[in-house]
Amino acid sequence: MVVHFSSPYHRKPFQNCSREFQFPLSDMTNVDLLAELERLERKLHFLEAIIDELPNPIFVKDSAAEFCLFNKAYEQFFQVQREKLNGLTVLDLDYLDPEEREYYQREDLNAIENGTEVHYEASYATPTGKRHTLYWSKGICVPASGEKGLVGTIVDISAQKRLEQELLAKSTELEQTLKELSRLSQTDSLTELHNRRFLEDRLQEYVSVSNRYGQTFSLLMADLDHFKRINDTFGHDAGDKILKAFADILRCNCRNCDYCARFGGEEFMLFLPMTRAEDARMTAERIRLATREGCFLPDGHCLTVSIGVTEFQAGDTPDTLKKRVDQALYQAKNNGRDQVAG
Repeated sequence: MVVHFSSPYHRKPFQNCSREFQFPLSDMTNVDLLAELERLERKLHFLEAIIDELPNPIFVKDSAAEFCLFNKAYEQFFQVQREKLNGLTVLDLDYLDPEEREYYQREDLNAIENGTEVHYEASYATPTGKRHTLYWSKGICVPASGEKGLVGTIVDISAQKRLEQELLAKSTELEQTLKELSRLSQTDSLTELHNRRFLEDRLQEYVSVSNRYGQTFSLLMADLDHFKRINDTFGHDAGDKILKAFADILRCNCRNCDYCARFGGEEFMLFLPMTRAEDARMTAERIRLATREGCFLPDGHCLTVSIGVTEFQAGDTPDTLKKRVDQALYQAKNNGRDQVAG
C-alpha cells in the first residue's frame, strides 16, 4: 500500500521520511493502518497550522536548494503565492536583484552542504516598500535518513530601524541644542562677546596653570567714558549701538586666542594669554585710538575709553588680578580718561 499526504506547503516531500512516519505496514491491520494514518495526518495539519500562525516569514529548502515550504507570513511579506514558488530556487525570485540571487544561491548551497548557520541584516524591496530585516538560515540534516536541507526565517525590523533613525535625528538635534544653550550661557546677548561668567572661568583656569608652570598672561579692563551721560542724552537705543560698535573694535584689535568679554554695563575685560604687560599696553593703546577714531556719538563727537592693564604675577589669584586691573582702570579715569594705565 502506498499512501500520499496532501499539503499546501509541499510541492514534493523530502526523499526520505523521518522516523515519525516509518512504521511496519506488514504487522498492521487495515483498521490499525487507517487509524495511524489519520493520527499522522492530524499531526501534520496541526504542525502546518502552527507554522502558519508564526508571525515571521519562514521557509524551507531541500537538498537542491529548492523551496518546499513557506508559511503565510512569508507570502504576505513578499506578496507571493507559495504554490508558485515551490520547486524554485532563489535564482528564480524576480523581486531580488540578479547579483543578490547569485550570492544567496551560493550561500544556500554552502549552508546545506556544510550544515552552517548564516545571520545578518538584509534589506528587501517588497511591493509594500523597502523592508529592513534580520535574516537567519541554517543547513540541516535529518539524522534518520541523512536528508539535507535548509530552514530560514526573516524578522522585519523596519519599525525599529525607523525608530533608530528618529532617535538619531532627535539625539543630533538635542546635541546641537545643548551646544547652542552652552554658547548662549557664555555669551552676552547684546554684543555677542563672551560674558562675565565665561571670562572668570577662563581666568581661574589660567591662574592655576600659570602658578604651576610659570606661564604669563595679561588682563585689560576697559570702561567707556561718560557712558551714563550718553544714555541720558541720546537714549538707551543709542547706548546699545555704541556698545555693539565698541565690541566690534575689540574683535578687530585682538588675536584669535584672546578672550573679550562684556564684564557688565559699559565695562569690558580682555584676557590676553602668553602676553607681557608691555605688549598688552600696546594692544590697549591700539583699542583706545581705534575707539576715538572709529566710534562716534549721535552728535558727532567721538567716543573715548579708559583702559587698565596688569600682568599676572606669581601667587596671584583671580581676585588679586581683578583688583589690580580695576585699580589701573581707576587710575586711567582719575588721570583724565581716554588713556591707558598700568
